[in-house]
Amino acid sequence: MFLADADSSKEKVQSKKENTPVPIGVCLPLTGPVASYGERARKGMELAIADLQNQGKTPIRLIFEDDQGKTPVAVSVTQHLIDRDKAPVVVGSAASSQTMAMASIGNRREVVIFSPIASSPELSTKGGDYFFRVAPSDTAQASVMANWLKELGIKKIAVLYFANTWGQSLFEAIGKDLGSFGGMIVASDGIQEGQTDFRTQIEKFKGSQAEAFYVITHGKEGGNFVKQAEQLQVKVPIFGGDVWSSPEFVEVGGKAAEGCRLVAPAKLAGAKYEHFASEYAARYKEQPEVYAAYSYDTIMVLSQAVQSGAATGKAIRNYLLDMPSYQGVSGDIRFDKHGDKIGGGFDRYIIKEGKLQVVK
Repeated sequence: MFLADADSSKEKVQSKKENTPVPIGVCLPLTGPVASYGERARKGMELAIADLQNQGKTPIRLIFEDDQGKTPVAVSVTQHLIDRDKAPVVVGSAASSQTMAMASIGNRREVVIFSPIASSPELSTKGGDYFFRVAPSDTAQASVMANWLKELGIKKIAVLYFANTWGQSLFEAIGKDLGSFGGMIVASDGIQEGQTDFRTQIEKFKGSQAEAFYVITHGKEGGNFVKQAEQLQVKVPIFGGDVWSSPEFVEVGGKAAEGCRLVAPAKLAGAKYEHFASEYAARYKEQPEVYAAYSYDTIMVLSQAVQSGAATGKAIRNYLLDMPSYQGVSGDIRFDKHGDKIGGGFDRYIIKEGKLQVVK
C-alpha cells in the first residue's frame, strides 16, 4: 500500500511537470529608439498566446524583457532568461546587432535564439546552429533595391549606413548587386546609431555626382536625414532601408518624408492573415504590420515544437530543422540549415500622405 501510494505520488509529480508550460524568454526593445518594433512584436506574441489559450493549449509561457535597443542590455537579459528562468528558447531581438550577440550566447548554452525581425545576411553565416528567424534576409532586400535602381536608370548612388551588423551587411550587399549591372557607390559614410546631424554627409554626397541617396538607418535618423536634405535643397531621389517602414520615420521626417522610397518585407495576404489582422485590430485598435505577423508565427511555431515533446534547446533546434511545413499567417514556414526561413520576400514602397504605398 505504501509503495502504491509512493508510485501514485510520483505519477502526480510527473503529470504536474508535464503540464507545466515551458518558459520562453522574449528579449525585445520595449523602450528606446526602436521601441515601436518591440511593441508590435509583443502584441503579435500576446495574441498568439491568447489564441492558444482559446484552443485549450498552454504549452508555453512568455517572459518579456526590455533590451532597450542596446547590445549590452540584450546580452544581460539573455543570460538572465537562461540562468534565472531556464528558458530553452529566447525570442529576439529586433536589431541584428543585438541578435548576433544573443546568438553567440545561445550557441554556447545550447539555447535557441529565434528572431522575428532581425534581417542581416551575416546572421545566416555567423548566427550559428541555434539561430532561427522568420524575417527574410537582407540579401533579398539588397537585390530588390538594386533592381529598382536599375529600372530607374540609376547607376551612381551615395550610401549612408549604420556601422553595425545590419547596416554594414546591407551596405556590402547593395554594392555587390549594383556591380552586377555596372552600377557603383560613388560616396559612402558609416555612422553610429543616434546621430542627429547629417549636414556634413549630405554636402559630401551632393558633391559626389550621385544620382540617388540610399540611407540605411532607423526611422528617427532617417527622418532627420530627409529633413536636412530638404533644407540643403537635395534634388536627387532618396531611398531607405526596411526600418523606414516604422512610424518614427514619418513622425520625425514630416513632409520631407513624402516621396521617399524604400524596400521592406512584402505585404501579407490570404485567409489566415486576414483572420489574424481582424483579431489584432479588435484587440489593439490598430492595424498590424508585418513584424506583428512574424512574431505571432514565431510563437505558434515554438508552441508546435513544445507540443511535439521538445522541451530543451537542443530538442527544439532539431524539431525546427526537420519540422513539416507550417502554414502561418505570414505564409509557409520552413527553415534551411542556416535557420533562415525558406521563401518570403520584399516589396517596393513609396511614402504618400504619410503612409506606405506599394510600388509595382
